[in-house]
This record gives sequence, structure tokens and C-alpha cells, in this order.
Amino acid sequence: MRKIHLIGGGGVGMSSLGLYLLHRGYTVSASDQEETKYLKLLKNAGAQVWVGHDPKKIPQDAFVYYSSAISVDNPERLFCEQKGIPCLSRHHLLEMITQECYTIAVAGTHGKTTTTAWIGSLLEDLGYDPTVIVGGSLSRWQGNFRGGRGLYDKKPLLVLEADESDGSFLYLDYRIAVLTNTDWDHPDRFPTRQDVEHEYLTFLKKNPQAIIVCSLESQDFFRKHKLRLPASLEKISIKESHGRSQLFYENNEIPIALPGKHNLYNASAVLACLLHFSSAEKIIPRMSFFTGVERRLQKIGVLSLPQGVIDIIDDYAHHPSELRASYKALQDNYHQVLLAWEPHRLSRLSLFGQDFLHFFEEENILPQVVLLPLYTAGEKEVDYPQSKKILERIKQKIPHHLDFFSAARLYDYALQILTKFPAAILFAGAGKSQQYAYEFLNFMSER
Repeated sequence: MRKIHLIGGGGVGMSSLGLYLLHRGYTVSASDQEETKYLKLLKNAGAQVWVGHDPKKIPQDAFVYYSSAISVDNPERLFCEQKGIPCLSRHHLLEMITQECYTIAVAGTHGKTTTTAWIGSLLEDLGYDPTVIVGGSLSRWQGNFRGGRGLYDKKPLLVLEADESDGSFLYLDYRIAVLTNTDWDHPDRFPTRQDVEHEYLTFLKKNPQAIIVCSLESQDFFRKHKLRLPASLEKISIKESHGRSQLFYENNEIPIALPGKHNLYNASAVLACLLHFSSAEKIIPRMSFFTGVERRLQKIGVLSLPQGVIDIIDDYAHHPSELRASYKALQDNYHQVLLAWEPHRLSRLSLFGQDFLHFFEEENILPQVVLLPLYTAGEKEVDYPQSKKILERIKQKIPHHLDFFSAARLYDYALQILTKFPAAILFAGAGKSQQYAYEFLNFMSER
């Protein structure tokens, strides 16, 4: 099985699997409905790619895998079924990949992309030459994949992101599991918080011989379910001093380059994991080398005005906890933050709409929130009838909202609201918010 075709290969997750397969010597082809930057990465790495779903282009002797976003009536899936071509979900591809590697799997509702990339980057700095599959882009790797040659326990050393949203992390054959947190998300898959916790427990108990690592944030989850806390976490702590949170190993502060308390939690998981590979003396000086992943509080531009500077920040936050963490992290560095928030998915809006509003009201920032157009991600209102009422309630509370994105209107409102500098505009969401951020930048450059 040396030829593999990926249906939906232009996504961040599937493309990184394709890059891994190319790295391991497979012949890879991939299709997607749009020409994404990740599909281009695959093409540049040597894969045959095409836009649209054309069954005739699938190599007859290929093994086919499809992403979780591909429906059962996809033309390429139907063709494979008709012709008897093996065609499985990406879950099975992940299973195959992790079985042949010494795998470090990073799971958690929030922070897993950052933590995965951080562990991979530091293992690289420490000389382990890991392979890394991550759900975001890093400038140092020029994408979402690093192809290493390092071995550990006589197997290729692999660090990858473990995704709970589609259950694929239950197929991973890991040697080390890292858990950042277990917040409730993806209500379309997990109707209750207990469902989420049960899934994480199943993941953590899948391999009794594996090393299990948690962050300081997930300690309570471990205690609640009588899981043994990792010894590597015992000397790590977060302390508050003069309104500032700091990460410590024993009595030594660990400097990190990323803002926000949530990144101190991520850092605690990184350090607890890496202590299985090296000493604290070697790891700690390198912790601050990591500068983050694209779309995680990423400064993408600057608006210079006579009265001061406004930074434009792009962030993937789409859950109330993520949004709260990102906003508060920016408040430490800016006198004012204007939040351009994109509600993402009807299911999430239905369940967490009140939580978003509670955060806005609790922090008294409603005038500093601009509501961007709702991104449904293909979900239908008939399945979530309460979402329309919740959105209307939110619109009544937020004084400025854009049913259609307008860079000019956002600019006018920003100049009205932002009076203390340095300031920031935070574009937050998992749909088109990044596109809106760059449209805003382009508008500014043309003024």
C-alpha cells in the first residue's frame, strides 16, 4: 500500500497527514473543493492534487482516506464503493501512522495546537529531530508539518495533535499522552459535559503502558477520576504576584514568550512532557524560544495614527473559554482592546451563547465588541431553532454588529471607540474572521 489518495486533503489536518506520507516515501494524491494554502503545500511537496472531486483521477491501485468533513455522498467516496477501492476515514490513517512511530499525542479542548507545536519545537532544539503533525502553521516549519529523522526507542519520534471533535484520537497508538484541559465543546458530538469527560477518560486509558501527562489546568480532572498525577508535574507551579501570573519550576521562574495565563498552563504541560526526555536545566532556558502558532494571538499588522498605534490581532478563539483567555491576555499589553467576534457554528451558539454574553457583561466590554457575521459551518437552523433567538438577544446587547462585513464601518467604529493607546483590534473566530482581518488590513493600506 504505497499509493494513497486523500479526499478533503486541503484541510489543515488532512494535509499534514499527506505531508507525513510523502516524507515516509508514499505516493500521494489529494483533492478538495477549494484550492487552499494547505493543498498548495501538498502540491509543492510532490503530491498530485486537484480542485473538485473527480473520481477518474484517483489512481486505481491507491488506498483512499477521507476527512471528517467529507459526506457519504461525495463523488469520490461513492466511486470507491462502486469499484471496490478501499476507502476509510482518516481515523484509520492516524491509527496506521501512530502504530509505526513512538507517538506523543497531545489532546485537550483548548491549547492542543500550541502545545503540540511547542513540544515539537523544543524537541527539535534539544536535538531529537522529531516529526511533528500539527493543526496550525508555524513560520519555522513554513507550514503544519515537520519531517524529522529522529528515533526514540527504535521508532520514528512523532508529536501530533489528538482531535476529540471527531473521535479520531481514540484510534491513536500513543506512547505518551498529554492532556491540556477537558472543557466542554462540540455540542453536536457531546450533548453533555459528562460525555466529553467520558471520551477523554477513554482516550487516557486506551494504552495502560503509556506515560500520561497533564497540565496544571487538568489536575482537577485527574483527581476527580482518580488518575495518577504525573511525577514530572510535582515541581511545576503557577504563582500570582502583583496581578501577574508566573510559571515556576521549583523556585525558579520560567520565562515564556507567549501572553496570557492560558499559555502558562500550556507551558506546564510542555515542561512536564519534556522532562521525560531531558533535564530541567536544558529545557527551561529554551522554553522562551517558542513564539507561537499562526492564528493564536498573531499580530498581522499595525495601524499607525497620529494619536497612537493600533495592532491588528488574528486569533482562532471560538469557544467562550478561549475568547476569555485571549482577550484577557491582550489586556495585559494594551490600554484598550476592540473585539471583532465571529459566532461559529449554530450548535455552539445555541449552547454557549449565554456564556459569551456573560463574559462581555462581566468584563463590561459590550461597547468594545463588534459582532461579525455568523459562520454556520454548514449547520442548518432547523436543527438548532433556538440559535436565531439567541443571536437576536446578542444583537440587542452588542451596540455594533455587521450582518455583512464592512471594513469601512469597522474602521469608523474603531476610531470612535479606541481612545487609549497602545490599542488592539482582536479578530476572533474559526470561520471567516481571518479573511475579514486581512480585508481590514487591505482597506487600511489603500487609505
